[in-house]
Amino acid sequence: MSLRTSQLNSSEFSQTHLLRQTRRIAALLLAFFVCTVCAQEKNVYFGVSTTLANIDAAWNKTVDNSLANSLVPEIRRGEIVIEEDTVSTGTLGLSFLAGYRLPIAYNDYYLSIEFDIKADRSDIQGRMLGTGTSAGKNQLGESWPDQWELDDTISRGATLKVSTSPGVLSSIDMSLYALVGMRRLDTTFTSEFYGCLSSETCSEADNTPDFTSGSVSRDIQVNGATIGLGLGKGLGQKIVLRLETRLTRYDDATWEDFFETVNVNVPNKIDTKQLGFTIGLTKYF
Repeated sequence: MSLRTSQLNSSEFSQTHLLRQTRRIAALLLAFFVCTVCAQEKNVYFGVSTTLANIDAAWNKTVDNSLANSLVPEIRRGEIVIEEDTVSTGTLGLSFLAGYRLPIAYNDYYLSIEFDIKADRSDIQGRMLGTGTSAGKNQLGESWPDQWELDDTISRGATLKVSTSPGVLSSIDMSLYALVGMRRLDTTFTSEFYGCLSSETCSEADNTPDFTSGSVSRDIQVNGATIGLGLGKGLGQKIVLRLETRLTRYDDATWEDFFETVNVNVPNKIDTKQLGFTIGLTKYF
């Protein structure tokens, strides 16, 4: 089997090098900023939280049999077969965070900027049912019934929060806040396949082409946007208990698998979103 995988929107070496340098400069500026505000204000905070969330992940697979010189059998030549499988599952995450809070609007509101890193323990597994006219739906040109999964995920985020303590909430040291942010998700996609890569019909019988089996894994990195609401309750000693709900929708991850020996192209897309409830503790300095 000859399979060539291409990642869409890939960066050149020079762009990657520039991005790394930019990240290093940004990290140094952030460290300088944190040290400065630590020396001047008492609104820096650090914290830890745990998140119980639901992740919806969808794998969209397109089998393109319309390429010139394709070896797909005549009955399926020229067809474009599209199939999608969606999985919804629960996850448990652990986050570490750091932020800075700034009073605004006559101290009636606070603006916070926060950075965090989160590890999610998840079990995202699905199976394409397959699309085709053969008994196993796994002949050349059909969408094979592949098994797939997403491994445990790591994400990093930057969040802006606006908080206030209206009326009676102020007297009991509670606050409400709204938040928006951006996240970067790192995970690994793996699919297992069993199908025919011959222009002739494959079967288990003698004197016929054999089926091909195997697995393909690839790292996935996508950006996402987050919105949410939260409630904070002071516990004394500048410790705050936080309850949050967040919705994050990530950009599509896209790539193409090209089977050179039979001239068939298979574009793929992963769509992911997460709705979660978070409980955490933060300490102000």
